[in-house]
Amino acid sequence: MPLDVGQLVGGRYRLEAPIARGGMGVVYRAVDERLARGVALKVMHAELAGEQTEVTRFTREAAAMASLHHLGLVQVLDAGEDGGVPYLVMELVHGRTLAQVLDAGGKLDPMRAADITEQALFAISVAHGAGIVHRDLKPGNLMVVDAGGRELVKVLDFGIAQLKTGTAYTRLTQTGAIVGTPTFMAPEQVRGEVCDARTDVYAMGVVLWCCLTGRRPFVGTDIADTILKVMNEPAIRADRLEAGVPPALATTIEIAMSKRREDRFASASAFASALADLRSASARPLATALMSSPSLAPPPPSVISAPSVISRPASSPSISPRAILAGVGLLATVLLTLGCLLSALLYRAYRPAPIAADPGGSPSDGNAGGIFGSGGSGAAADACQRAAQCCATLITGMSPTTDTSSCSQIAGLARYGPSAQRSCEQTYASYAEVAEQHGLHCE
Repeated sequence: MPLDVGQLVGGRYRLEAPIARGGMGVVYRAVDERLARGVALKVMHAELAGEQTEVTRFTREAAAMASLHHLGLVQVLDAGEDGGVPYLVMELVHGRTLAQVLDAGGKLDPMRAADITEQALFAISVAHGAGIVHRDLKPGNLMVVDAGGRELVKVLDFGIAQLKTGTAYTRLTQTGAIVGTPTFMAPEQVRGEVCDARTDVYAMGVVLWCCLTGRRPFVGTDIADTILKVMNEPAIRADRLEAGVPPALATTIEIAMSKRREDRFASASAFASALADLRSASARPLATALMSSPSLAPPPPSVISAPSVISRPASSPSISPRAILAGVGLLATVLLTLGCLLSALLYRAYRPAPIAADPGGSPSDGNAGGIFGSGGSGAAADACQRAAQCCATLITGMSPTTDTSSCSQIAGLARYGPSAQRSCEQTYASYAEVAEQHGLHCE
């Protein structure tokens, strides 16, 4: 049925203007004349209304969304059919999609990006708890709303969601069919396999990567080429593209975007909790024992908000450039130490089960591997042990009385295999660079 502004749908909803268009339908701003309130009304494309599979999918979206109750999920108010075409009535949300936010600003501050992602993850975890996998999470399906000075994120469009009935997921697309947005699709979704909560975890990892870098991780010459990249190429670590991205945050994204779903966070709430821990850590005073090192005077500047932003104390206008550089280097050291420790804790807390690092590796918490028990063997164990030893060298050299036991957590990452090896190698390189700046040497 062709719709016009001013038309009455369902004998109740007066259309005012189209506000969004998707593959399944058009969303209008409308007025509920019975209750005198604004609503969002989604009407299925007329050309799809004659296809039973599409009608079933549209109806399923209404049922799926109506069963969910969370501040971060758009509330379904009504559903019906007019002239043989289904429609869905939802709360009218005033804000901008995350895609619009990124278009306007290019990229986001790391802590703001983490907060937006965390909110979306906690909301989508409610859907997962009801057996619903979104399958199309992307910036265009996340709405950012001003809620009294704080940003509130709402998840939109469950149009291609996958439902779990009993112990099996139900999908209305044929086996092997690709449904979703290729750049944000996990490899198993590209292959047309049945998805689960970890498929949405992957998509939100990509969303966060895009927020931090202002670009997309996989861009091909066409859709087919993009799909090949999604399947076969790892994304570049976000902190290698943007210097202001904390290494621990980049590692968290790396876990979420693992090609094998078994290597990702086990759930959306686990990923969200990891981000919450990182944001909380960034707001706390960092390693005051290290900051009091007698080798650095006057005291380093204070952290304001993001780790890469520092301010000069108003009472010390005569601080030399050398001292400022030293302070920056020290803060970088502390942040790297915290990042590695958090990465280790996140792996321990949120991975579904330990995975052997290399042939011959052991998932146990043994004390093999020198002064730091690596819990593994081979290249991953060597890389993580070197990073742990460099961590201890750096802390001891700058503050001999400071406990270095946290460094042992880095060595324990070895049990998680090649991805841990890459992370430890980068961590070692960062530690070694800072150590050299302070006259220390890592083996």
